[in-house]
Amino acid sequence: MNSKVCPTYIVAAELDVLRDEAFAYAKQLKVHGIAVETHTILGAPHGFIHFMSIHQGIGQATDDIIKGFASFVRDVINTQSQLAA
Repeated sequence: MNSKVCPTYIVAAELDVLRDEAFAYAKQLKVHGIAVETHTILGAPHGFIHFMSIHQGIGQATDDIIKGFASFVRDVINTQSQLAA
């Protein structure tokens, strides 16, 4: 793993004009051996997090990505701790 770039968690909105760039970035990171986890929020536009209070599905998806991110960070920390031991 490249020590200059940290493991990366990418969330892309399905309807975001930058969605393809997010996936291209994830692909490049993987090519260089960086741990990457990607998630797509279906039916959501760029800035979807601002709609979570008025759209139940986006609110639930936001909850899921937050929980997923927390799990991702725990796994990264545990892996780094094991490597350091």
